[in-house]
Amino acid sequence: MPIQRFPHYMLFLNRYLKYTSKEHPDFEKTAKVYDLVKRVSNLMDQKLIESTKARNFTEFLRKIDGIHDLATQDRFLIREGVTFFYLFIFIYLFIYLFFSCRFILC
Repeated sequence: MPIQRFPHYMLFLNRYLKYTSKEHPDFEKTAKVYDLVKRVSNLMDQKLIESTKARNFTEFLRKIDGIHDLATQDRFLIREGVTFFYLFIFIYLFIYLFFSCRFILC
């Protein structure tokens, strides 16, 4: 895939710069190309992450019936799983049981 070539280009250019003297006429141009390839590679990684989040969000919306207006371009799924609400209930029950057992034992 073309996306997989950029890390190879980065490794090649990095090795090339490592073994090229700084006085060589092509060193500065190669360093600029390396920086450009690195920036493009980082941008492609970011876009891949964004598209994966958008795909996960649309898959999540397919699981929910009756909600159609949530899918917009600026929204994405942050996390799927146990929500903060359940964690809050667990902590509340733990504190309640801890203090109630403490008064019983005293």
